[in-house]
Amino acid sequence: MPAESLSSDFSSDHPFALSERTESFISLSREWRQEPPSSPGIMSTSSAPSRYRASDNGLRSQVEHIYTLDTTRNVPWLTVKLRSWAPSSQSLPNYTEGQCITGSVELDLRTPNGIKAITVSLKGYYVIPGHFPKTFLHSSETLWDSSMGDPRSGDMFLSQGSSFSGQLFGKYAWSFTSDLPRTLVSSAKQKTSFGIQRGERLPPSLKTKLGQTQVGYDVIIRIKRYGLRCNSSLTIPIGYTSLSRPGPGSFLRQLAYQNDTPIPFFDSDPSGWRLFPSIEVHGIFYKRRISFTCTLALALPLAYARGSFVPCALVIKSPDPQVAELMTSPRAPCVLLKRMITRRSWPDDEITLDGGEKLVGNASWMPLHNSSVNRQGFEKIAQGEIDLSPVLTPSFKFGKLELKYFVEMLPFDAPGFTPLNGDYLLRVEVVVTSFPAKGPRPKSYLPLAQNRRLGPLPGEVR
Repeated sequence: MPAESLSSDFSSDHPFALSERTESFISLSREWRQEPPSSPGIMSTSSAPSRYRASDNGLRSQVEHIYTLDTTRNVPWLTVKLRSWAPSSQSLPNYTEGQCITGSVELDLRTPNGIKAITVSLKGYYVIPGHFPKTFLHSSETLWDSSMGDPRSGDMFLSQGSSFSGQLFGKYAWSFTSDLPRTLVSSAKQKTSFGIQRGERLPPSLKTKLGQTQVGYDVIIRIKRYGLRCNSSLTIPIGYTSLSRPGPGSFLRQLAYQNDTPIPFFDSDPSGWRLFPSIEVHGIFYKRRISFTCTLALALPLAYARGSFVPCALVIKSPDPQVAELMTSPRAPCVLLKRMITRRSWPDDEITLDGGEKLVGNASWMPLHNSSVNRQGFEKIAQGEIDLSPVLTPSFKFGKLELKYFVEMLPFDAPGFTPLNGDYLLRVEVVVTSFPAKGPRPKSYLPLAQNRRLGPLPGEVR
């Protein structure tokens, strides 16, 4: 079983308090309290349901994660259990906005131990290069302390004036549950330092490849002892996902997904696509100078769920049919998805973190057989999709920290063709969400993508 023991002390000055809507972090109980999540609605704003519910189809059952502190003889004396909707008990405990953290703390003391208090805390923090870690969320509650009386007493929480002065010995257990706050409140001083506005939502967990930029959450159990005896702590990292969904696609697109028919293009479904301005492309093709126009289109709205894909289309117009055919071949167009993490500096500048932009997706293309001839020459269309990994961190903005995605179109890469244009032809910001839109699930129309898994994401309620 996984075990982790990391001491981590909070300062008494925590930059952010919980929202007024969250009165208490912990509820104490003698029994497990499990309140699985309710079906989330379309989330393009901060409004969200209060819970998920277990009756929803497709909900993964909860798993139990166990962490221990052991004696010198490798016998656990402190056991912490957390329940979450993670893929397995060996995975990081993972929670989605609206879900509860439930757990228990168990002691198995083989010798008398002078413990005076047991607390459980939740900490949210972020780390950016060149700065000390910043704590944006902290809440703590006491599971038991000596003023509550003998923990073996059935009425220990009702006792008054009967503090416990002895030592703990044997087995004890306490359970707890936590509602993660949706929003934070901040003072004027912290608003200036952190740039966090009142009512901002909690950001999702984030850890870059090099670990230089992080957004993390920890559940911390502390055992406090009398006098100068050493205290003990167990720090458990958890994952958190904010709840976001794209708006619905066009009616005709949803109808095509539902009936498994070809998706309509911009000529017959103008409300379902965003056509960007046509670009004049120049280059050398086997010592011959050529020019053609290309037009990129992306499906609306410009928000897409991780684990799905970005539908796109490309129109090539050229007086030379060979050029039109070549530039719509599967390997010629270069359309990428890039991620960028920035920190806003004073007054309006942005500093790019994590070593710059990162490539996180590449479009696959399939030329359509239909072509047309008009006054401008030959016109050819290619249909494409940019795969979105299910482990992408959703787009977010939290104070001065922001994670965003861009679809970028680079010069064409075809055999015998040398582009004369600049570094990129087009750059469009898009949003990556944690869950898909309500309604029919997107279907891939590319032959090589028919076996792509587009099922529920971790923790999703379908």
